[in-house]
Amino acid sequence: MKTWRETSAVFAEIGRLHAAGQPVALATLIRIEGSSYRRIGARLLIRTDGSILGQVSGGCLEADLRERALRMLAEGGAPEVVRYDTGNDENQVWGLGMGCNGRLDVFLQTIAPPSEPVLAEIRSRFDASESFAIRTVLDGPDAGEILVGPPFTDEKSGIVADGPHRTFVHHLDPPPDLVVVGAGENAAPLVRFAADVGFRVMVVDHREAALSPAVFPAAHRLIRARPEAPPPELPNRVNMYVVLMTHTFDLDRGWLQHFIGTAAPYIGLLGHRARRDELLAGLAPESRARVYGPVGLDIGAEGAEQIAISIIAEILSLVAGRTAGFLRDRTAPIHA
Repeated sequence: MKTWRETSAVFAEIGRLHAAGQPVALATLIRIEGSSYRRIGARLLIRTDGSILGQVSGGCLEADLRERALRMLAEGGAPEVVRYDTGNDENQVWGLGMGCNGRLDVFLQTIAPPSEPVLAEIRSRFDASESFAIRTVLDGPDAGEILVGPPFTDEKSGIVADGPHRTFVHHLDPPPDLVVVGAGENAAPLVRFAADVGFRVMVVDHREAALSPAVFPAAHRLIRARPEAPPPELPNRVNMYVVLMTHTFDLDRGWLQHFIGTAAPYIGLLGHRARRDELLAGLAPESRARVYGPVGLDIGAEGAEQIAISIIAEILSLVAGRTAGFLRDRTAPIHA
């Protein structure tokens, strides 16, 4: 989910640099074996001044990729696959010292103007908020060519054979929606943190003054509404999550009744158990199972920021199909 936002930002920056007539280098994580901080498809943009946008590792590869990219930009080098063995002690020789116990392939290429038709197509795909795929040719005479199209249902993200050459296919799915109902002060960190981790956040409140872009700059949309007249722009899909935090019982009850009628698999209720039980009175068991109240993981959270972290962690565990616990107790791969 985070990859959608990061990839959108990277290609938007490529478009901005191209409009200024500036070339740029792009590194894409195309293969992982063993442990890795990021998943395939993560991208790193390197500008001609050496500044970067994005991330393909936990910070251990970016400096080396930047030096390679700057040489490629200066000398006009051909695209290449750079291989890293992050568990190899030989990496200490050239200053990486990673010790992450994984092997990664990163495709490094320059993208020089003009590529506007491809960039325009990518922008339109992100604006449409529908699944799509970006294909990058890895070798042969067309190495570095980027193509955009619909998702390929018979493929996962990864390297595929494309005739005599190889292509990296990156499938992108739009992020889940998080609908935060109630624009009080304690909603601000929840909206900010949720947007940072990749949710598309909507804030709903009946008070126009509370829906301030200055308070919620990371929100995708600010929606003025009451539960008795929910607007059509509110989402209704299984890839949406809701947190009710109006601090008003009647408003929470009205919004709960609305969202119980949607496909939302998660409806979080801020407040104590007695309040929750009163709100849930009369609901069918299958509807009750979708309500998480008191909302958040049991981490002893106190204050708006800590509670926001506990809520986001709870939702992320559901998105990933996980039961939250300590990673030290997990025997399977983290990104299985």
